Order: sequence, then C-alpha cells, then structure tokens
Amino acid sequence: MGLTKGSIIVFAKCPIAGSSKTRLSSLLGDEGAARLAKAMLCDILACISEHKHLSQRNKVLVYAPGTRDGELIMKAILVEIGLTYASLDNQNGTSSQKTTSTQLDNKQDIVIASPWILLPMVSLSSSEKPQSDLEDELDNLGNPISSLPANSHDIVIDAPDDERDHIIMKNQESNVQSIAKADLQSSDLGSKLADALERVRQIQPNNPVVFLGMDSPELPLDEIALAMSAAASKPVGKAYLNPAHDGGYGMLCIPKQASSNIFEGIRWSSSLTAVSQMKALSDNGVDTIVGSLMNDIDEPDDVKYLAIRLSMLHTQAKKMQSQNPSFQVDRLLCESKIVSKIKVGKGESLTNPMMINDAGCFHTFQCLQDLDLINRREKKQRVLYTINASKWD
Repeated sequence: MGLTKGSIIVFAKCPIAGSSKTRLSSLLGDEGAARLAKAMLCDILACISEHKHLSQRNKVLVYAPGTRDGELIMKAILVEIGLTYASLDNQNGTSSQKTTSTQLDNKQDIVIASPWILLPMVSLSSSEKPQSDLEDELDNLGNPISSLPANSHDIVIDAPDDERDHIIMKNQESNVQSIAKADLQSSDLGSKLADALERVRQIQPNNPVVFLGMDSPELPLDEIALAMSAAASKPVGKAYLNPAHDGGYGMLCIPKQASSNIFEGIRWSSSLTAVSQMKALSDNGVDTIVGSLMNDIDEPDDVKYLAIRLSMLHTQAKKMQSQNPSFQVDRLLCESKIVSKIKVGKGESLTNPMMINDAGCFHTFQCLQDLDLINRREKKQRVLYTINASKWD
C-alpha cells in the first residue's frame, strides 16, 4: 500500500530529566516533569499512527540533538510504544527501513501504519541564542520535549528488525544533556522549521505538510486530516493553523505552494506568534484557515486543567463501557461532532470537526496517575477519576 499524500512532521527534543519541561519541576520534580513530557510525546506519535486518515501519511520525527545518541533514544521510544521507524540514509530522500509489521485495529478496520522517518534536527550556526529562549520558541509550536530518566546510562532494548539485534544506548564522551543544550543554541526555531520543510519535501514533494510540537497531547486528529484536505484543495490550497491560548500555535498545515520563507520574521516566544505566522503566510500569498484552540502544557496550572479534562473524559469512557462492553476504552475515545462547514475553495466546503479532544491521551493519563495527580476510585460499581487537588495547594 502506498503512502497517502502529505507529510506530518513532529519536532521532539531528546528526553532528559532536568532540562525537559523545567517549568513543571516545581510541581513534579525534574524527573516527573520529564516523565510527563515523554508521555505526551508518546501520545502524539501513537495517536497519529492509529488514526485511519493519518496513519498512512508520510510521518517524520525530527529529533534534537541530531546525533547517534539522539537517534537511539527516539528509536527506543518508538519501539517502546509498538511503532515502527525508518532511518533516512541521505539527503535525497531514500530511507532504510528497520521495522516490525505493526497492525493497528482502528474502528474495525485493519490499518498498517507507515513507519516514522527519523530525521535529525540540523544545527545551523547563524546565531547564538540562550537555551531558555529557544525552549520558549519550541513551546509556542507545541513544545517537542520528551523524557528519559537522568540515570539512564545503559539501556538495552530489542531492535525492531528481523534479527532482533539489541541497540545499546550509551552516553559517550559527553552526556546527552550537554549535547542537547549545544544543539538548541545554534539558531532560531524558524530556521529549523524551514530546514525540516526543505528536507521533507525531498522525500515527498508537492504535497501538504503538517508541523506539530509536543506541548499539546490532546490532538484534534480529525481536524488535522481536515487541514491536510484544505491544503490540498484546488485550485489553490490554504494553510490551516490551530492557535494556542498563549498566542503561539499547536498545529500548522501548509499547502504545496508555501515556501520555507513563511518562517522568516516570526515573533517567536510572543503573544503574537500565531498572528505573525499568519501574516508571513499572507505575505507569501497563502490564505489561512484558523482552527480550534489547542491546549498547550507549559505551567503547573496547565497540568491541573489537563488532569481535569482527562479525568472527565476517562470517567465518561468507563461509564460508556459499562453500558456497552464492546466500547473500546483503549483506543480513540471520542467521535467527531460536525458543527460547521469551512469554505476551502470555489464551490467547495469541508466539514469541520471542532472538538475539544478526540484522543484518549492514554500515556499522559497513565503518567498523571503514576505521579499521583489523578486518583481512581469506585463508587456504586462505577469507576471515577478525580484530580488530587492537594498537589496544587
């Protein structure tokens, strides 16, 4: 089966306790913050891979640091959650696939998810920026930070190839934390986005491209599929942007005619990031559809409201399962509600699934339970999930 046209790029920084999601350390501690960040990354990767309209897209994981250590860490994460990967051999678009066959049962259809292409984030040497500034810029896109315990010096995992070789991940001359910091000091986010766009278009040219970060695990999956349809619409595709509540954006989908110039002059780490991105698109002749608001997770209160939303969602899911045992709590939880139509071209319109959350965020939900932020209890043969409010006192 060939890939469905269009690419989805997820930006992810290597998992390091003590440098991942540091603004959450006051609530969770360094390792707890890193564990939550890893869980959010896992949900992003897994939900895209399981969605029937996204799983066969060209899926790319851009990782930093772009080193062998960084590659091994991302492979380990993909293997841990049962996903497949392919490493890019060179810059002209050929890939070397090392995978196991993964079948995902989605709404009674068997979907063979395409592998994630691993692409190192290129360090450009144009300017030096403090690490904290660049982390804020990554946050505005939907912070692509994952997690790994700080004491993970030697981790052995089963390699996802037919020979079941082992990948040995070892810190070498310098530890991964210092490498990651150096990698993130080399240029602004716009240059990295532009570079990733150019390289991905060498793999699959003339098709829509989606950009995602890792601050927003509650992906509006159907809306991403809608965005790719809008970007591919004729005669001229439109960009699609999901703003975040802090002024950044959680998802950007661009049509084939959009050049990498759209990332020049963006006001990163600003309440005007999304606005300046739309202006840059307009300046380059690309119209933009504004989608639903996405919730990014930056501060302790963001975690609180995420825990509330997921507690309510999973409590309702358990209730539905008690009424209908065939209901699958372990997959996508919510069906889209069609509430409006968006005009995307002359005489064309697309249904717009404006929704709060159409994925269960199972890794994030479990992590919040493990961190004692969500409690599970039974009442009158019903399962109820509530937040541990004392954690925020």
